[in-house]
Amino acid sequence: MYSSAGDQELKEKADGLVAQLADCQKAHRDGYVSAFPEEFFDRLREGRQVWAPFYTYHKIMAGLLDMYVHCGNDQALAVAEGMAGWVDHWQESISDEHMQRILQT
Repeated sequence: MYSSAGDQELKEKADGLVAQLADCQKAHRDGYVSAFPEEFFDRLREGRQVWAPFYTYHKIMAGLLDMYVHCGNDQALAVAEGMAGWVDHWQESISDEHMQRILQT
């Protein structure tokens, strides 16, 4: 909306949300930031019942990338990169075959 209409007030609110996500990520200390505990990803790895944590994680990252691309918010890119780093570390011991099963959830 900001990039098409130039609504500065809306951009300021969105920048504030990015800053809050960055604060949460900083407090977590490993790049993770999401709407649910990391333990949900452990359930996913173990094949236990859990909703779709990667779906939510992706939506947060997509919003952050939109904030970077369409609003010029560099902090949003840094948070998204931290999130990507967390996923890279989380999946490093998972085989490609296992990861494909995980991504079906």
